[in-house]
Amino acid sequence: AYGRVAWGLGCRGQAAKRVVRGTVRGTGELVMDSELSLEDWRKNVARKGGTTAAGLDALSGKGEFSALIRETLQAAYERAVELR
Repeated sequence: AYGRVAWGLGCRGQAAKRVVRGTVRGTGELVMDSELSLEDWRKNVARKGGTTAAGLDALSGKGEFSALIRETLQAAYERAVELR
């Protein structure tokens, strides 16, 4: 989905892949190599009125993203239990 959105915003071919992979990799590396909590990272990175804050607001605005994550993790957990 991320790649399709990048494409829709004009980022083409390998550039779209680099944007998506770079964002995910960079975020993961920062979080894994730090003692800060995810909430502290959010506070440090998302400046009021900035692009990151706008994106995070869109994700959490109606709680739909949190619900999707919850459903995803629940489905994976239930399947893991079935596979035991």
